[in-house]
Amino acid sequence: MKSVHHLFNLFYPNNCVCCHQNLLDQEKIICIDCRIDLPFVDNGDFKSNQLTQTLEGRVLIENGASFLYYHPTGKVKQLMHQLKYKNNQEVGTFLGNWFAYTLLESKKFNRIDY
Repeated sequence: MKSVHHLFNLFYPNNCVCCHQNLLDQEKIICIDCRIDLPFVDNGDFKSNQLTQTLEGRVLIENGASFLYYHPTGKVKQLMHQLKYKNNQEVGTFLGNWFAYTLLESKKFNRIDY
């Protein structure tokens, strides 16, 4: 079965959505080099970070968290373009799961009931 998968990848390779290089067997959606290069947000304090300060007074918010910084020429733009305009829902699922995992690790949002 694995040989059929490798043969399929020979003609239809899985490429990184950021740099378009072939993905290794263990990689999914984004290659490891691009993952390391992504501009992650250091949320630190969930009560007074850039997101909560931006939304303060506009909506009722107690804690807030962001995952990635957006830059008009960066890799996050490519990810959002794939998700929004290319209808590549795998990108959204991948990023959502990754962000959820980081939030679970922080244990700051464990008491959320809905």
